[in-house]
Amino acid sequence: MAHVKKIVLLIFLLNFLSLNSFADILIAPGLSIQQGTSNSGATSLNPTSYATTSNLQVLEFVIAWTTEKSWAFGINSATDTQSIKIGSSAASTYTRASTGLVAGMVTEKFSGLFTYYFASSYSLASASSTYTGSGFQLDLGYKIPVKGWAFGPRLTYRSFSYTNYTYSSTSESLSTAKTDVELYPSVGVWLTF
Repeated sequence: MAHVKKIVLLIFLLNFLSLNSFADILIAPGLSIQQGTSNSGATSLNPTSYATTSNLQVLEFVIAWTTEKSWAFGINSATDTQSIKIGSSAASTYTRASTGLVAGMVTEKFSGLFTYYFASSYSLASASSTYTGSGFQLDLGYKIPVKGWAFGPRLTYRSFSYTNYTYSSTSESLSTAKTDVELYPSVGVWLTF
């Protein structure tokens, strides 16, 4: 609920700025789908070899105001779903939902956006466990313009730090934060109005 208040405050503040200095509204969804398989191998300590399969999907949605000087300010909402299957066990599905503030530059050919995620949760639904914390993201993109919109490759670096853990209805602070760091390619779309 606190992150919704921050988003409303951001929109309220942007309305008080001179809207004449803003050139466009930018909508930039992004999608990354990754799949991987690894084999543990067998050793004398662990004679059984097993395969691990991982599938990750990241969907982001950025809405920002851009200035005549190419600066962009807005919000980012990202949802990740990751499925991990080890050996013959059932797959575990993890979900991350993050909301943050965006600032950066968007030119005709390039995009560089920084997101500070003030609210992020990482959960395993089948175990009723959730980590909460914050993080940041840096996106660099190359735009191929096509009549009012553009598409192209993006490279994303993300880092999250989770300091609280909830299991069922019991919540506690972690003595050592759970951290996730990711670097991945994606396809971006930039729409300007």
